[in-house]
Amino acid sequence: ASGPLRSASPPLTRIPFRSPDPVLPTFRGAIIDRQILLTVHVSRPSTNSARGSKPAPFRALLDTGATISSISGKVVAALGLAPDSWRPIAGVHGTVDMATFTVDLSVPISEPVSGPGGERTRTTFSRGAILEVALLNIQPAAFDVLLGMDILEGFHLTVHADRFILSS
Repeated sequence: ASGPLRSASPPLTRIPFRSPDPVLPTFRGAIIDRQILLTVHVSRPSTNSARGSKPAPFRALLDTGATISSISGKVVAALGLAPDSWRPIAGVHGTVDMATFTVDLSVPISEPVSGPGGERTRTTFSRGAILEVALLNIQPAAFDVLLGMDILEGFHLTVHADRFILSS
């Protein structure tokens, strides 16, 4: 008669996961009126023939439902941008030909800094990406940049109650 089957392999041991970088560069902010708003830096990127512009701060709305990022006429005027092209952009009200621009868009990241007064947080702007963005066909009162999934796919977003955390 044969006995119960016994495994020839040793029992599994749980090994706790340890991230190689336990503290991700992170930005924390408040959700106001159900909108995730933050300040981003936008500039005209350098090209072979022209020098880029100095990054300028603009208020941005984080929109996970938008495929591409967009900028207002205020950003276009402030940076002296000229349209690169016109292309069809699909929105909730159909498809419209929109002017597109190339911008360098950076997102804020807070990092802990140790100093004589103890540890504090310093906000820096991580290099986001050079993007083709569309022109917003309205001038919203609360923001000038709409952050779409083209930039957000490089970040991890956590939303809880009236706070959000954006990590790279």
